[in-house]
Amino acid sequence: MLYKIHLRFIVIFLLLFFTAGVSFAQETEKQESFVGDSIFSLDLGYMGTGIKNNGWGAGIRWEKELFRFFSIRPGFSHMSLFPLDLDYNIITVGIELEALFYPFGRGLDRLYLGIAQGCEFLMYPGKADDQNDSAIYILPEIGWKQNFLNYVMLDVFINYRIYLNSDDINPAVMNNVLDTGFQYGAKIRINLKKLFSLWR
Repeated sequence: MLYKIHLRFIVIFLLLFFTAGVSFAQETEKQESFVGDSIFSLDLGYMGTGIKNNGWGAGIRWEKELFRFFSIRPGFSHMSLFPLDLDYNIITVGIELEALFYPFGRGLDRLYLGIAQGCEFLMYPGKADDQNDSAIYILPEIGWKQNFLNYVMLDVFINYRIYLNSDDINPAVMNNVLDTGFQYGAKIRINLKKLFSLWR
């Protein structure tokens, strides 16, 4: 039953995705993005997840515009978590690849629709057994990116995270640490590419 709900959500998301493409694809004049055709950024969203679990985290994203309206965004993350309700620590290393569609044709700015697939490798220092987990997920999302002087980007989003192998993951971690289902909020992205250009 749960998989049927997930499948319906994905079908609805894809219909909205392509409907937006048909609606806005008639725009012919290219409008330049504020940040150019690529963004190399520090993702501070993982820091919030780390703090929530009595630890820390950091993520890096590189987004590249492949052609008008579309880009890809690979990413890497690491978190060291020390949950108070568990007697062991959690270390995560994550990789993710996301495809993004920008219906307004503003390069890498403004409204976007995306679909991502990723994997988090979970290690448990201090746990009695030597079990490690791999949490594989897909993540449809919609969001709005707003630039501030090209250095900082506010990324407001709504997404739905679906773990494809949730039955194989440590239940205590699956239920208390990993984010699943609907999520919303705002991430701060620091444009490292712009900062590095100051030292050229």
